[in-house]
Amino acid sequence: MIMKNKKALNIVINLIVGVMVIVTVFSGNLVSKTIVQNKIQKYIHEVYSSDSEVVRTYFSFYFGGYFSEVKIGNQTITMKFSSNQITDENVADYFQNKFNDDYSTVCEFFADDSLEFPEWIYVYTSVVADGNYSSDFDALNVRQKIYLMGIKNSDKTIAESDSKQMIAKISMHFLDELGSRYNFRSIQASYIDKYGAYEIIIDNKTLTIDELSKNTKKLDSSKIGEEEKVFIESLNSLSV
Repeated sequence: MIMKNKKALNIVINLIVGVMVIVTVFSGNLVSKTIVQNKIQKYIHEVYSSDSEVVRTYFSFYFGGYFSEVKIGNQTITMKFSSNQITDENVADYFQNKFNDDYSTVCEFFADDSLEFPEWIYVYTSVVADGNYSSDFDALNVRQKIYLMGIKNSDKTIAESDSKQMIAKISMHFLDELGSRYNFRSIQASYIDKYGAYEIIIDNKTLTIDELSKNTKKLDSSKIGEEEKVFIESLNSLSV
C-alpha cells in the first residue's frame, strides 16, 4: 500500500512539475517578469519622464520575449524586452527617419547607372538595457541591424570575380559612411546581377570587409524569386 501511495504521489508531483514547466515556457515566470518590469520602468523614467509607468507586462512564447505596455504622457506604446535589450518604437522611428535622410546621399556615391537601389531600407534598432539611459536618443547604447535588400546590377560586362565581391563592397561602403551615426552590429543584404543572386547575413559581430566577404553566399535557383530570375535571364540574353 505504501509503495502504491508513493507511486501515486510521484505521478502527482511529476504532473504538477510538468504543468509548471509548460506554464513557464508559454507564460514566463514571475521572477523574470518582475525583473523585466523593473528594467522597463527605470528605462522610461530616465528616457521620458518620472511619471511614465508600466501598465502591464506579459510573456509571448511566439515572439520570444516579454512585452510591457507603458504609458508616457498621453501616449501608450508596447515595448519588447529580449536578450537584455529593449525595443522602443519611438527610438526605432527616430533612427529610421534619420537613416531615410542619409540613405539617398550614400547611394549617390555609386555614380553608376547600372546599379539600382531600393527606394527604402529598413533599420532595426534596440536599446541595450544597461541602466545608463538618456533622453537624447543619439546618446543611447543601441544595437542596430541594416536590411540592405534588393540591390540590382544591370552591368552586362561585369566579371564573375567582381560579381562575387560586389555585395560586400557595397555593404561596406554603407557601413563606412554611416558608422559614426549608427551602431550597426548586424546586417542582411541581397544583390543580383547576370551571374545570380548573393546574400549576406551576419548577426552581432564587428562588420568588416573580411567578415562581409566571408559570409557572402551565392543562392541556388530554388531560393531565387521569379522576378529575380527574369532579371538575370534578361541580362544574359543581352550579354555582349
